Amino acid sequence: MVPPTSTTVSSRLARWFQRLLRKALETYGPIAVWLLALAAVLMLYSRRSSTGAISAYGEERSVTIAHLEPGMVRELRVELHQNVEPGELLAKMDDRADRLRLTTISKDLERLQHEVEAERSQIELAQASADLNARDLARRLLVDRESAHIQHLVQIIQRAGDQATLDGTLVEYNIMKRLYEEEQANFRELNLMKTQVDALRARVKTADEALERMKKAFKDADERWFAFTDAQQEPVDYESVLTPIRLAADVREREIRELVFRIDQNVIRSPARGQITAIYVEPGDRVLAGDPLVKISPTATNRVVAFLPPERSKFVYLGEPVTIFPVAGTNEKSRHVQGSVLSVADAITEAPIRFRKMPSWPVWGREVIVTLSNDATLMPGEAVTLRFEE
Repeated sequence: MVPPTSTTVSSRLARWFQRLLRKALETYGPIAVWLLALAAVLMLYSRRSSTGAISAYGEERSVTIAHLEPGMVRELRVELHQNVEPGELLAKMDDRADRLRLTTISKDLERLQHEVEAERSQIELAQASADLNARDLARRLLVDRESAHIQHLVQIIQRAGDQATLDGTLVEYNIMKRLYEEEQANFRELNLMKTQVDALRARVKTADEALERMKKAFKDADERWFAFTDAQQEPVDYESVLTPIRLAADVREREIRELVFRIDQNVIRSPARGQITAIYVEPGDRVLAGDPLVKISPTATNRVVAFLPPERSKFVYLGEPVTIFPVAGTNEKSRHVQGSVLSVADAITEAPIRFRKMPSWPVWGREVIVTLSNDATLMPGEAVTLRFEE
């Protein structure tokens, strides 16, 4: 009898293990598949749970107000930490040169109006004893056009002045209203200011209606003159004195519209509701184009900003439920707010310093913005803890 060698023993053991494994799979195969699936689920769950709780902060979207042209700050109507509403006056830039130019144009329009009226008188005098011909009719229609044009331009200037007066009075009224709410002003003063505002509003409304009428009158006169001259087979030789008046009126119209726009731009108003958190200028300071004037920060926010490390952000998806736990406040252990993921940045960027555990150690991640549900709000910059649903 030949004794078994080591090779023979190994081959026998291998066949025995194969038979045992085959029998185990035949008997416990379904159970093994379920165990493998459960292990995969547990592994994925553990990786998904690694997102866990992270630190975040209420979003702070401050607005820095600047002037687009160089100039001088004439008035500053706000103070540090003052709450402002949309449209509230913040500052006024020096616009004396523009207003002086507008006054000069007003006087020039009066001169043009007198020249038009003098031309009208000459036409009426010349036609008193003569038959009306095409040349005379063209002159009359052109005189009507230029007169309506000048009156329209004068009304634009008048309306701009009324609106500026109303804007200034509204600012004073809002200040008086705030003082009355704080019991620092009496009702008589508030009522008097409101009466002035109502009167100015009625005046501006009347000016708007007059401006529309004059605009229509100018349009009708222009169409009548153009239709008459266009219907003539030969060019009509009307008085050459009206041509300079017409060209001057067109130039003045462009200047008026530009000056009214510039004067309006020199009034700096708040674009949003918030609090004045920084003032960079004082009355009398000269600024360059784009220099900051004031900074407005929101008083509340419904969005939270967080930075997730790349390995944590792989399993975060849009619309995912998130629970927000504010760090500071009273009874914060039981308080929490529900939210959802609004956006996830595609690029990995360096997080701001406040997201670092050590200020000198850079932190990189993907920015995630979470929006709060049920009209809940936080203070801008408020520290919170985010916990993603597991």
